[in-house]
Amino acid sequence: MPHTMLMAMLFLGGYILATTPVVARTLKRVAKK
Repeated sequence: MPHTMLMAMLFLGGYILATTPVVARTLKRVAKK
């Protein structure tokens, strides 16, 4: 079903956008040590 695929991609894209700043912040903190 293309519709289910689209919803899954949108959900995954939103999840990545939401987590990217947190991951970047964590990597910066780790890089400082």
